[in-house]
Amino acid sequence: MADILRQLLDSGKLSDETCHSILCGLSKHVDTFHLSKTEEEVDGWTSEEDEQLDEEYCRQVTVSLGFDIDGNVRIPACGISPVFLGANENPRSDIALYGHLGVHCFNIDKERKLKYMRIPKYNIQFPKAMSFYITVEVKDLADNSAHTLQTLVTRSFSRNGEHLRVSTGICRIKPETPEGDICLVDEEAIDKFYRGAMPNFVSKEGADDDKLRFYEVQEQDICANDWLRLYTEFALFSFWRYNEDGFESCLPVEIKKIIVETCENHREPRLKLKSSNAIFHINFSAKSCDYKSVTLVTRLFPKNGEGLRVFTGICRLKPATPGKGDAYAILDEEVIDGFYRGDMPDFVSEARADDELRFYEVQEQDICENDWLRLYTEFALFSFWWFNEDGYEWSLPVEINKIVVETSETHREPCLKLKSSNAIFHINFSAKGRDYRSVVRRSTDGKTGHILLEVKSWADQPTSA
Repeated sequence: MADILRQLLDSGKLSDETCHSILCGLSKHVDTFHLSKTEEEVDGWTSEEDEQLDEEYCRQVTVSLGFDIDGNVRIPACGISPVFLGANENPRSDIALYGHLGVHCFNIDKERKLKYMRIPKYNIQFPKAMSFYITVEVKDLADNSAHTLQTLVTRSFSRNGEHLRVSTGICRIKPETPEGDICLVDEEAIDKFYRGAMPNFVSKEGADDDKLRFYEVQEQDICANDWLRLYTEFALFSFWRYNEDGFESCLPVEIKKIIVETCENHREPRLKLKSSNAIFHINFSAKSCDYKSVTLVTRLFPKNGEGLRVFTGICRLKPATPGKGDAYAILDEEVIDGFYRGDMPDFVSEARADDELRFYEVQEQDICENDWLRLYTEFALFSFWWFNEDGYEWSLPVEINKIVVETSETHREPCLKLKSSNAIFHINFSAKGRDYRSVVRRSTDGKTGHILLEVKSWADQPTSA
């Protein structure tokens, strides 16, 4: 079975998403392809007969951002399931790679030198994407101190012809008190050079007039940067991704040559290894078999600190004549008023008396007449629970407590500020006994059907029932 699927994947006749769907339907083969939990599994409640969500489960997900789920809660069918490893038990090969990746990302962002030690536990969520909430025990090589690192790694389906697509959402030292948010990667903000179809493999540096873009990695670079070996192991795993035994039997890898390609400028060629965005053309061997790989690495987070970013491209009644209008229109953020761009603004709890022209406190009648205000509030709740659909649905319905609208547009009557093309909505609401605050920024480029919503939400401590 594995060999047949492998052949279909390599030939392009079967997509990763279709393969995943097939395997999900073949429960007796799922473990072979790592689409379910394999180590010591916590006995949870996964029967569809018990669809009502456990409030304690939702609390644990909210407080820990999905990292600390115990075995005494009822876990929904598509919820976050914990896997605990014994003191001498190793995780699956892919989980170990993802754990190493989280440590690598933390070291880059914080300029630290943490060393991966072991993974005591991790949590898994399916099925829309394979999300792994991994707890890693690390050692700081600067002072030999021990720490616990948490990283959220998501493996999603191919978009640009790549065989493996992995992204990190959280890389942090576990906080003593619950804090932080999960950040979605904003791929639209990535430099176009690193988007679209995967580039062709490059075996040598470019021509003399293009050497500024390429650098051939030296042996001392490989010794000094062990993450290059991690990238190479990811390259091998992308080939053997549906056969863990095949991957492990091929280790260790032997790096023969690496060429780095980047548009970023550096004082010294070898500093290209430190580029935020780069393409690594890797030639390596494993068990006497030669491999070539293109590994594209980008580091990007939401543009303006928001937790959710959505925009509309086409909003129209279906035309009587097919083909009328633009097939797809991209929102032009450069023409949006500068007041509504950049970092998300701070939450405002009260309309400022000294600036009444810019603020308006929404009245109960406004909320009744404009049901889209409830939609914006549900978006605010979703931006907090985006990584857990069950938690979001369990928290509904929302109860709007207060909304303050902020806009630089002028209107005859204060209530007309709700009709502004560009506005910021400061929303205070509650759901299931918990209070939330949210900033929803609505902007447009002036084209019909174009709206950009940027949302950032915070949760306060639960109120007593």
